[in-house]
Amino acid sequence: MSGIATKALIIVVIVLSLTGCAVHLTSLDPQISQSPAVENLKKHAQRAKTEPYAALVQSTVNSDVLNKRFNVEIYTRGDSLALYSGGFLGKGGFKALNHGDSIAVALLTDKEYYRGASARLVRPDISRYDYVRRALFRILQGDYLLIDASSETDSKLWRCRVSVSGEKIRRLEYFSESDSVTIDLKLRSHRAEFPYAQIDEIRVASNKTGSKIKLVFIESKYTEVPDLKFSMREFEGWRRLEYLELE
Repeated sequence: MSGIATKALIIVVIVLSLTGCAVHLTSLDPQISQSPAVENLKKHAQRAKTEPYAALVQSTVNSDVLNKRFNVEIYTRGDSLALYSGGFLGKGGFKALNHGDSIAVALLTDKEYYRGASARLVRPDISRYDYVRRALFRILQGDYLLIDASSETDSKLWRCRVSVSGEKIRRLEYFSESDSVTIDLKLRSHRAEFPYAQIDEIRVASNKTGSKIKLVFIESKYTEVPDLKFSMREFEGWRRLEYLELE
């Protein structure tokens, strides 16, 4: 990836300005797809759709243009995603609220904001990475098993390697067929009831350039989330941004 593409991928992971559309990926091996481990993750995904979720995540970015570590609060409820960081890539406080195909972003220290279509959030256009964003959003919603035997096959998007131990899937590695991008998902806290598993760590990497983004889930739980987390302040007197510039 170029420097611009690396920054684009950072925005993909942190901002996640998504529509929540379905992603059809390469199907699992039939033997694995019928295992108790897979059945548990399917049940988890169904229940997670109706449960609010909160997580504190340590984010580490390593690339040729940026090396940063900062914490991010992540909240999901239905098709809404809220993010907050006290220090975002050297820009001070940051908050984002995504619902459907609309997003509001506030740079709290600079008193700047963006509100509008998520597809127009950044320049230059990074729409080629939409499939990565959709995959990450599904993972945050509790749908860890992106590749399902019942899905339509599209080998142009991802290949998958699954690490199974008894009735537990501990690791899912997704390999992009087009951009040399990988998503490495590690799970923990396996149970026989909901939540059947929790995210331990997500790593997104470009094998071509060596750029890496690591998300370590320090705390996470399915719990009621205050409405305040899904609200955005009024921006009277703030500078409105037409988009976020990645160059």
